[in-house]
Amino acid sequence: VLEEGGIVFGASFQKDFSVAHCQVESAEDLCVLQGSKYSQSNVGSCYNQARENLKSGRKVLFSGTPCQIAALRSVLGRDYPNLLCVDIICHSVPSPKVWQTYLRNTEEQTGKKVVRANFRDKRDGWKNYYLCTHMNDGREVLRQGNDNYYMKAFIQGLSTRPSCYDCKFKGQNHIGDITLGDFWGVESLCPEAFYEKGTSLVLIQNEKGQAAYDKIASKLELLPINASKALQGNPAYCVASEPH
Repeated sequence: VLEEGGIVFGASFQKDFSVAHCQVESAEDLCVLQGSKYSQSNVGSCYNQARENLKSGRKVLFSGTPCQIAALRSVLGRDYPNLLCVDIICHSVPSPKVWQTYLRNTEEQTGKKVVRANFRDKRDGWKNYYLCTHMNDGREVLRQGNDNYYMKAFIQGLSTRPSCYDCKFKGQNHIGDITLGDFWGVESLCPEAFYEKGTSLVLIQNEKGQAAYDKIASKLELLPINASKALQGNPAYCVASEPH
């Protein structure tokens, strides 16, 4: 999309480490959209910005949670041939206030300021990931995902927004052109595709998604697999989070 003069929207960290959508117009700036961000993203005026770019004939890729993509389509009111929507396999969205509380607690415990955050530090691999906060004295605060109270609250549904318990965009109701997720279970289903830093699952939802995928397929390491089998390790694709 960028190579064709388009614009990309996605979630990024702000100066206070809150999460908000922004637009990117160069490959060099794509890094701000990369990486997992387990907090609700403030879309701000991005839907309107996307609409103005689409009306001008510019290509737009908009990435987000399934409900954010549904909201974009609702705002637009019609499909645009120059729009590509990418959603994710979404477990749920934690409250931003909980994330800010976690950051402040980390600063109180260390006596230092957080200068960078990474929800999925994979130095010890994809499954043994850490939530890592970098402090202004050069220290790193590493907390393993399955033993970290912020991540445990997220996975168990303690910090989930109430709307996520009744998510309308599961299973066949995903309305992105392409859906991305972690390929959980890859080592048993197709071990030749397992990668220590993580293997992605790419679901093509329609012809527009297929056309976009075909354009970049030659740049990827691909292994086709039956979608039903691939989703066995991803119940969040079909089932909403349960209230704790």
